[in-house]
Amino acid sequence: MHLHTQDNGSYRAEDMVELLEKTLPACDTPEDSVIVLLDSFAPHRTQEVGKLVKQKGHVLIIHGGGTTGYTQINETHLYPALRHELQVIEKAQATAEFCSHVKENSADAFFSKVPTKTRSDILWNLDLVWRTLQHQKIAETGYLQTGAELPLVGPIYKKDIA
Repeated sequence: MHLHTQDNGSYRAEDMVELLEKTLPACDTPEDSVIVLLDSFAPHRTQEVGKLVKQKGHVLIIHGGGTTGYTQINETHLYPALRHELQVIEKAQATAEFCSHVKENSADAFFSKVPTKTRSDILWNLDLVWRTLQHQKIAETGYLQTGAELPLVGPIYKKDIA
C-alpha cells in the first residue's frame, strides 16, 4: 500500500507519476504485462502517465467518465467494505477507551472524554483492515455484479452475479 496526501486535498499529474513509479513494476515479458485502468480524471490522462505506463511495459486504459459508481469495483464494492470494517474497529476502540477512562476516573467523567486518534492510529487501523479484506473475492464479485460479463439480452439470474 502506498499512501500519499496533499495539503489542499487534491493530487496532480506529478503525484500520479510518482505513484506509478513506486508501485507499478516493470515487466520483462508480455506475459507479465498488466492493464492499468484509470478513470478520466485529468491527472490520469497526461502524456507523462501514458509514457511511464508504456515504458514499464504495460497497457493504459482510461475508463469513461460518469460511470464510476456503476462499473468501478473500488467504488461499488471495495470502499463500502473498507468503510464498514474501519467503523467496526473504531467503535470497539472508542468503547475500550471510554471504559478505561471510567475505570481510572469516576463515572461522571464518562461523558467528559472524547476518544481521539492520531494520524498514526488511523493509518494503523487502515493498514489492518486493508490486510484483512478478502480482495480476491471482492474483485471477483464486484466484477460480476458491475455487469461486464452479463448478457446484453435475456434474463439475468442471481446465480450469475453472486
